[in-house]
Amino acid sequence: MKKSWLDIKNWLSDYQNLILIAILIFALGIRLYYYPLTSSQGLWWDEAEYLVTSYRWAGLYDWWTPLPLRPPLLPIIMTLLAHLGLEETGTRALIFIMSLASIYLIYLVGKVFYNKKVGLVSASFLAIFWSFLFFSFRILTDVPVAMLWLSTIYLFFSAYYGKEEKWRYILGGVSLGLAFLMKFSTFALIGAIIIYLVVTERTNLLKWKKSTKNILLFFLASLIVVSPFLIWQQLTFGNPLAFVVDALDGGETPHTFWESLRDQTLFSMQVLHPAIILSFLAGAIFIVGGIILGYDLSLKKGSNTNKSLFVIIWLLVALLFFGKLNYGSYMEERYYFIFDPAILIIAGTFIVLIYNYVRKYNKIFALLVIAALFALAAYQNLSHADTIIKNKAESFKQIRPAGLWVRENSSPQDFILVTDESASYFYFSQRYLEQVVNKTHLQEAIERENPKYLVMSLYYAGNLNSQEFIDMANYVFNDQQNFTLVQRFEPYIDSESRIPIVSVFRINY
Repeated sequence: MKKSWLDIKNWLSDYQNLILIAILIFALGIRLYYYPLTSSQGLWWDEAEYLVTSYRWAGLYDWWTPLPLRPPLLPIIMTLLAHLGLEETGTRALIFIMSLASIYLIYLVGKVFYNKKVGLVSASFLAIFWSFLFFSFRILTDVPVAMLWLSTIYLFFSAYYGKEEKWRYILGGVSLGLAFLMKFSTFALIGAIIIYLVVTERTNLLKWKKSTKNILLFFLASLIVVSPFLIWQQLTFGNPLAFVVDALDGGETPHTFWESLRDQTLFSMQVLHPAIILSFLAGAIFIVGGIILGYDLSLKKGSNTNKSLFVIIWLLVALLFFGKLNYGSYMEERYYFIFDPAILIIAGTFIVLIYNYVRKYNKIFALLVIAALFALAAYQNLSHADTIIKNKAESFKQIRPAGLWVRENSSPQDFILVTDESASYFYFSQRYLEQVVNKTHLQEAIERENPKYLVMSLYYAGNLNSQEFIDMANYVFNDQQNFTLVQRFEPYIDSESRIPIVSVFRINY
């Protein structure tokens, strides 16, 4: 006990550890401020789809068919929480914790590849990064997969560059497998590690020695974690790689690989605010220059340029992955969380480089320079985060009360029609639903299913630009004999305040 207290005292005597604690407390405070503001916000389509999939797997309802493209780990976690009635609340809390864990893990990764100072700067950047902060309050896979990537990289490379502990390789392999099950973009991490090992180890990979055995142990552990999912895909969809087929079929084809790579790269850079992006670009020049000038040293395991080589491979392979997927014009900044930490670490190397240079002349001035850079980055990111978190918390908020109203005013055997994508209404109403897209479809569904309610949901601009959809909406609003308006949810979308964003109609027979 006395020794443990002494260890803690020694750890706290290091000012860099105190800075780490301050960063984590700061990150926690920011997140605690926004958590109550977002805990009951509206669900996006992807969020709702994960939740209703968990209902299906929990055996609570059987009216939702999982898609092969959706990774299973988040719904599995939700399934366990669903039995406790905590599928939404519990998942939000879990992602909140994963967001904080990611900040600590990027510190550890920065420390392994460079030093404590780079780790601290990287952690401070991730703590304030507006996009990561925003998605820390969304029930999506992107923050969890970022945490699992960082965990995998830390565990594998802390062993690879260190004492070759088997347990780190095994836990790293488990983390890699879980990252894959959380999001299939983990293919890029597998590729980055393999490319790095082939380039640096070369023929050493063919020698049966301790490091080779441990590397195989790492990949074997990940394969064991993933195998049940591949078997499930075979049994459910007839192909263990059904998710790959679905992903490749879902991309937009007009873009070439190079066009897609260009667009993805430019968009991923636009997400970063000037203080971070300029630090990254400057840091990248120094790192890549060092790798080129010290090519022989970059192949020496554990050297500074050797470690930098992986960080660059990590970033490039992830970017190439998105170029290959060819999403075309569809891009979301949350996809880049798998390589944003590499960008922040590279930015951190430049900040530390500046600090070390200025410190030679004046330590206080060096601290002021770093403080000014961080204050600028914090202002740019936190002001943006505040705006987008509060604005988006209001989006789709009418779906929750509309779905709950339907649940309270119907029986489990009742059938419901809805005019928007239905996952969110599935989740809140817990009723059998069908989405109708035009007047003919609506009439056929009424004759076939005898539904009790029609939820007229007018969120998507694409619907309001469709003449078929407009004709259907006019038909419902004007036919008071067959459709009785029983509930409305503001705001109104017309200047006369007649048409609310969501309306519930009772269907008369």
